[in-house]
Amino acid sequence: GANNGPTKLPSGVTYEDLRPGTGDVIVTKGKRVNIQWVLKRSNGYYVDSSERNDSIPFIFTVGSSKDPPPGAIAGLDEGIVGMRLGGIRRIIIPPELSYVRGVEDDKPG
Repeated sequence: GANNGPTKLPSGVTYEDLRPGTGDVIVTKGKRVNIQWVLKRSNGYYVDSSERNDSIPFIFTVGSSKDPPPGAIAGLDEGIVGMRLGGIRRIIIPPELSYVRGVEDDKPG
C-alpha cells in the first residue's frame, strides 16, 4: 500500500504507489481503464512511453489479459488492481508475465 514500500503479489509482480490516486473508484477486474505509461527495463533503461506516442493512452479492460487484444500483459493486469484515479504506480513485472500470449515477435507487450 501507500508509503508502506513495495507490495509483492503471489505471481511475482511487485507494485508501489508513488502517488496514490484520489478518485472514489478503485480499479477491479472488469473495469475499463485508460492509462498513461512509461516502459523501462529492470536496469532503468528507458524503452518507450505513451508520451512518445502522442500521449495516446492505453485503454483496456482489467482482467482481460487472456482475451484477444487490446488485453493487457498479465503483469500489468494484476498490478493495476487497487489503483485510484490520478494515481502513479510503479509496477515491476517478471519476464514470464511481460509478454502478450500468442504474439510471436519476442517483443514485450
